[in-house]
Amino acid sequence: MDVEVKSLRTHVLSTPSWTAMTLLASLTLLSPVGHARPQDAGLDHVLEASGITSQVLGIDGQIQQQLATNRELAKLPKADADRVRGAVAGALKGQKILEVVRSELSKGLSTSDLATLKQFYDDAFIKRVTDLERAMDRPDAMAQVEQYARGLQSSPPPASRVALIQRLDQKVGASEFALAFAGASIKGMADAINRTFDKQHQATQATLDRRVESELDQLRQPMANVMMVSLLFTYRSLTDKELERYVAAYDSPPLSKLMLGYKAGVMRGLSQASQSGGKAAGR
Repeated sequence: MDVEVKSLRTHVLSTPSWTAMTLLASLTLLSPVGHARPQDAGLDHVLEASGITSQVLGIDGQIQQQLATNRELAKLPKADADRVRGAVAGALKGQKILEVVRSELSKGLSTSDLATLKQFYDDAFIKRVTDLERAMDRPDAMAQVEQYARGLQSSPPPASRVALIQRLDQKVGASEFALAFAGASIKGMADAINRTFDKQHQATQATLDRRVESELDQLRQPMANVMMVSLLFTYRSLTDKELERYVAAYDSPPLSKLMLGYKAGVMRGLSQASQSGGKAAGR
């Protein structure tokens, strides 16, 4: 156990800040376009109560952080780098992605599903848990996670607690989604940078895909470790019995539909925005 905790601590302290922010943003998993339909008000309530609305809108800050720290952008001439930053920031807007998420969920959730989800998120216990997840939106959240990781070396969590957190992660696919989110962001950024070069000097799509996959291979284990520490930190105030109750909640079909639709919407929105940003950078 000591070896495992040391590994988690090392990775959480050495992971690039943009990756950590992506992981923290994905914690929302644990948690009008066109003509309005009768269930739209119910969907808005669920999106707000679950924290999905605030998390998706927070993508703007994550993208700005990635643009500010991207090493490849720093190698470009200033005019090109500024063009890429402007194009990517203009295309990857949380509000645009939220509209895609909302559209996806409107198709997948019935009025009955929304009624069940409203009741779920209005429950006092779930509200308390959601507040713990919302706290991860604060600017100092990552610093707190790093401090917590340092303490794990001398006071590691019981194996039973780690197993509970792993079950929660597996049920909602938080680590998997965080990696997919990072991959989409990296791919969008790489495509935008690639389009600043003359046609004869641009990398092929296959080459770009290999580069992105190579980066993700290097990130996969560190991100999984950081997610584990982040989840342990987020739910640290819950008893094992309470955490068991929360894990069990994800067996609910409406909640599963919400999570699947949310993830699908975010990935579709990111894909569309990345293509738009890449074309704008090329122009």
